[in-house]
Amino acid sequence: MTKFCPGCGASVPAPTSFCAQCGRRLEVSAPAPSSPGASQTQRPMTPQWSTAPVPPPHPAAPQRSTGIGRILLIGLIIVGVILVGIAGAGYYAVRRVKQKVEQVRAEYAADQPSVTGRAALGGRTACDLLGRAEFRRVTGVVVAELVPEESGSELTCEYFTARPKEVGTGRKPVRVDDIQNARQALDAVQSAVTEAASRAPVLRVTIHLANAKAVMLGSRLAAGVTAANSRIESLGDEAYMDGTGSMLAARKGNRSLVLTMPLLPRSRDTGPVIAKEILDQI
Repeated sequence: MTKFCPGCGASVPAPTSFCAQCGRRLEVSAPAPSSPGASQTQRPMTPQWSTAPVPPPHPAAPQRSTGIGRILLIGLIIVGVILVGIAGAGYYAVRRVKQKVEQVRAEYAADQPSVTGRAALGGRTACDLLGRAEFRRVTGVVVAELVPEESGSELTCEYFTARPKEVGTGRKPVRVDDIQNARQALDAVQSAVTEAASRAPVLRVTIHLANAKAVMLGSRLAAGVTAANSRIESLGDEAYMDGTGSMLAARKGNRSLVLTMPLLPRSRDTGPVIAKEILDQI
């Protein structure tokens, strides 16, 4: 930075303390002290970021676990529907047999017996031909009630593992909120299965005192039974069982027997034994 001498006006290069022309001492001005504010303005400012602390998220309130309960309750409903459907299929098969009998009746001579009802069996009902003790001996199933019926030349007996009028009494309906764990859900399913099975007979015996051939043909058509794969040998004059083991039809002379047993355990083995016990008495 070039300065000028105040005495002679000659230019004096900085930083020189005396003038080279006239020898005058030059005054050196002290640098102006920098104010604290100026120093702070010249010094680069480092931005200070203040981050507010983020509070930890509140833990979610514990919710009642009902997922497994809902799934198993749906399974309970499905099992109940299946059992009701099986029992309904048995009754539907009986109705179909009756319809088929009417359709094929014209192909065979109608031979109505002179004695109908229990009188044709010596005063016995269809339930008397296979009582509780005999039923348990053959099937291993304990029955609570036998319900006999008769209508003209047709006699029936239904076997229940629980008394129908007692089924469903004293049982609290299952709600989703009541199921807290898998154990309770499984207990509810088992209870529903037992109740659904108890609402339908485990076995229905139907004895036809006339038109045996028509009944046999109608039963076979209703159940889709063919002689090639479903005939049972050494049982009456002819006998057939459907592929699922839920229906058996047998004939002895002009009397026939139809067993409807969708809920009977090991029906393919026990059905023919039951049929023989009854056929030997009619």
